[in-house]
Amino acid sequence: MEIEPESLRDKSPRERRAIRLREKRAMELRDRLKKPVTIRYKVEINPSWEWKGDARELGVSHRELEVLALVIEGYDNKQVAEILHIEYQSVKNHMYRFMQKLNVMNGKQAAVMALAMNLIKWTIKGGDLAVEMNSGSFLRGFKDMLDGKTWGQGVTEKGNRAINAQLLSHGIDVDKLEDREEKQKE
Repeated sequence: MEIEPESLRDKSPRERRAIRLREKRAMELRDRLKKPVTIRYKVEINPSWEWKGDARELGVSHRELEVLALVIEGYDNKQVAEILHIEYQSVKNHMYRFMQKLNVMNGKQAAVMALAMNLIKWTIKGGDLAVEMNSGSFLRGFKDMLDGKTWGQGVTEKGNRAINAQLLSHGIDVDKLEDREEKQKE
C-alpha cells in the first residue's frame, strides 16, 4: 500500500484522485514540452483563376511563384536551384523580378502580398499545431490588426494608411473584404 503524503491525508478520496490526476496530466504535459517540435511550412500555389487584384496583369509567372513558395518554406537559394533544376542565378533573378512586379522591397513583403493576392496558400504544421492560411483568413486577421482588435493597440494611423495604399495599389481593399467574400460565395 502506498503511503499518502501528509498534504493528502486530510482530503477525501475523491479530492485525492483529482489531485493525482492533475499531477499526472502536468507530468505528461512537461514530457510533451521537452520533446522538440518541428514546425513545417507548406506553401501551395493557387490556380490563376483564384488570383485577386492585378496579379494577372502583372505578368507573374508560375516559376516565380515556385521559387517564392520554396523560399517561404525555408530553403535557401542554392537549395531552391537544386530542387527546381535551375541555375542559382536564375533563382535570384526570379525573386528579383517577382518583387519588382509587386513593387515590394524584400522577400517577406513579397510573401505577404502573394498571400493577400491569393497567389499562394500557406499551411503551418508542428506538433498539435495545424494552421492553414489563405487570402480570406489572412485579410480578415490583417483588417482586425489594422483596426486595433489584435496586437495591442494595432497600427498607427499613418502606418494604416501606408499599408492600405500598398494593398490598394494591387487591387485589394480590406475595407470591402466582406463584400468580396459574399460575391465569391455566389
